[in-house]
Amino acid sequence: MKYFISLFFISVLIVNAQDIVTIVPKPQQYNFSESKFGLDKKPISVNLYIEDNKPLSNLTNDLIDILKKRNLEIRKNSLSEKIIHIGIPSLDKVFSKLCTSAGLEIDNSISADGYQLLIKSDMIIITANDPKGLFYGIQSLKQIINGSENNYLQGIEIKDYPSFRLRGLMDDISRGPIPTMDFMKSQIRKFSELKINFMMHYIEHVVKTKKHPKIAPDDGSYTIEEWKEITEYAKLYNIELVGSFQSFGHFEKILSIPEYAHLGESGTLISPVKEESYRFLNDIYTEMIPAFSKLFFSVALDETFDLGKEDSKKLVDSLGYAEVYYRHIMRLYDLLKMKDTRMSMWGDILLEHPSLLERIPKDILIGTWNYDSQDDFLKFILPIKNAELEFIVCPGVLNSNKILPQFGRAITNINNFTRDGLANGAMGVLNCIWDDAGTALFNNDWYGVAYGAEQSWNCSPKKIDEYDYRFNRGVLGSVNDSYTKTIHKLNELEKFELTDGMTDKILWNKLVPEKGEELKISKIDLDSVVSVLAQAQNELNNFKLSSDYELKEYLQLVIDIYRSEAYKRIDLIKIADNYKNALRIVFTEPFKSRDKLVEGVSLINKIIERQNKVIDNYSYLWLKENHTYALSRITDKYKNEAVNFERIKNELYSSLKMFDTDGMLYPLENSSLNISELPGKYFQEWMIIQPIFNLSDFSGDLLEDMGGEKLAEPKVTQEFFIDSVKYRWRRIVSEYPDILDISKIFNTRDQKGVIYSFANIFSDTAVSVNASIGTDEKCEIFINGDKVAVFIGADQFIPDENKITIPLIKGKNNLLIKSYQTKGEWVFSFRLPDVKVRNSKNRYTIYLN
Repeated sequence: MKYFISLFFISVLIVNAQDIVTIVPKPQQYNFSESKFGLDKKPISVNLYIEDNKPLSNLTNDLIDILKKRNLEIRKNSLSEKIIHIGIPSLDKVFSKLCTSAGLEIDNSISADGYQLLIKSDMIIITANDPKGLFYGIQSLKQIINGSENNYLQGIEIKDYPSFRLRGLMDDISRGPIPTMDFMKSQIRKFSELKINFMMHYIEHVVKTKKHPKIAPDDGSYTIEEWKEITEYAKLYNIELVGSFQSFGHFEKILSIPEYAHLGESGTLISPVKEESYRFLNDIYTEMIPAFSKLFFSVALDETFDLGKEDSKKLVDSLGYAEVYYRHIMRLYDLLKMKDTRMSMWGDILLEHPSLLERIPKDILIGTWNYDSQDDFLKFILPIKNAELEFIVCPGVLNSNKILPQFGRAITNINNFTRDGLANGAMGVLNCIWDDAGTALFNNDWYGVAYGAEQSWNCSPKKIDEYDYRFNRGVLGSVNDSYTKTIHKLNELEKFELTDGMTDKILWNKLVPEKGEELKISKIDLDSVVSVLAQAQNELNNFKLSSDYELKEYLQLVIDIYRSEAYKRIDLIKIADNYKNALRIVFTEPFKSRDKLVEGVSLINKIIERQNKVIDNYSYLWLKENHTYALSRITDKYKNEAVNFERIKNELYSSLKMFDTDGMLYPLENSSLNISELPGKYFQEWMIIQPIFNLSDFSGDLLEDMGGEKLAEPKVTQEFFIDSVKYRWRRIVSEYPDILDISKIFNTRDQKGVIYSFANIFSDTAVSVNASIGTDEKCEIFINGDKVAVFIGADQFIPDENKITIPLIKGKNNLLIKSYQTKGEWVFSFRLPDVKVRNSKNRYTIYLN
């Protein structure tokens, strides 16, 4: 009996282990049969009917090694009762006849990457029209063997071919971790198992050229010769290593080097008005391009926030932003054309200025990108398609400022972007791994990497539990689903206040006040976080695998990080409460008072112990993957926090010494223990400008240059002028969970001035909600351009002192706060106490139920 499984019906398929082929990406077509190819003591011969092909020879040896791990006797190119035949019928008549006699109908129309695989009781046949197809057929057989929980392989006939010709993976190695040569080669081997056929690194500065060696860090970069070595290694696994160099914005690392600072604008953009800029870029291209594949070369050109802000302002004012951007494109296009190299670039600025799509050369390959979870991505595709430009779609496993990727969001992003790309003629897929802030480690990305490869090869709807089954067994060689269950359980953390979005903000929240300060710590959802971590730990404890993926300890690190952060907050509040109670009873119940301090010492020691364990394990796992470069950015932050914990410990010991000496304790205001529980979520992230000083009248509309207070909807780096003085919007995260301390951010006191702060509030419905505002002086509140309240603060700042009901429309609402100052400190606070609030940067979403 045979039965056919079509991916057309996969969305309604009930997952049954007997019906699942343990291959990622899933084959386009397959039929199971009742045959069984035994993995018993009988010798198995592996016969390769093609010569002088190193990728195939190497991979055949890998296949033999996998079989030997099952204690099987393996022979090469010989006769045996059981034989694995690998060949191309058109190149070998003997192999062609063998396929025919086995009943395998050869499909000569399958693409170069496609293959056919037949498993019978006495033989396995892998056939293709090109060596690349054979390569991928062997990879599929390896995964079938990995996923077999029995001493046989179930009979099957597979016909497989890719949805996209180009199936790529991009790894950001410029904003954090820079992998070692050994780790990069292991990535290449694993990418090839997933049928990825090109790879690109996002490079801003980590290439050490002969002409400009100073732009690259000594402890975290690759020379041109090393890039050549990686390129040649990738070829052994049918992967093209594509070159990339950021060539407009995101230039801050190079511009921070004194010898190159003069090339820049605003410290982030290489200037398009300086001829030396193009000489520099040409130098880089001249050395880099020969070291990489000829497929294409990416010049990036995304997010050019500072174009027109300094040296290029006059040119932009004269010609327009789009024209200056176009001229820069053409300068780079000509440089690459002279080197016989196809140019690729990101598409975001082109989509913002769509007239450029009709003007740029048709052979520029566009990478159109977005990493959100959306129903469709046509607005990122159709303008490029309609301009008759070739393009690749670029979804992502977003690691930006993350401890662990939000895989649910990534799956939707990859699914829908590749679906729309395939329907509209995309040449390929580039699944992007971004490492902004550098906290994440690559070995926690493989689930999303494999899913991107899945949809690049077989772009069709999938059931996640069925994909998980194939990933766990075929890719990881695991006997259960504990790994993916752990991931899904940890991803539940993104819905809680403390672990909102799974970002690394949790790591750097201020938890210990300075002496004399008061600090509040949020315990919202802490019990839920601790519960999820316990469940994730139970799942991870059951995880076992037989492949060379080293994943368990990396997920364990994620659990340990979150557990440490949760108990820091629980224990610090407990320590502070103990100290306050000890002060209260020091004269009436002195021994109980002392016991509370001793308990505090025990708790702070546990905090320090957990923190040290996290630092040590994080450093160890980082160094298993990466160079030392950028590691200290993370560990130094931990060490700075550890200093604060040691300060609390020393203060507790000092108070114990005082108690043992004269029966007294240091007052609360002389300690770092004035810590209490935060009553709710405050708006901690804002878009702000620098304070406005030196005006005779601050009461008017000071945003007229950008449309006025009623229409203001600022973007990052947007600039405007007041009396010829330039002001610039930027995002900030307050170090305090409840207040925005403007005087501390800008180091200003006792100055007469005003500042604007901006945030978005998203609501699923039109509704009025209560807001609480604290201000030390005058404060004006605008909602969607309407001034809804004016408050005059008390002599002393009191959070939540002022109450107001604000009207929200359905969708996006604009919140603008204008805060005045004349003397003393400059602070304000804002929250919505009666609704659940979550945020991403300065974008807040309310949940009414």
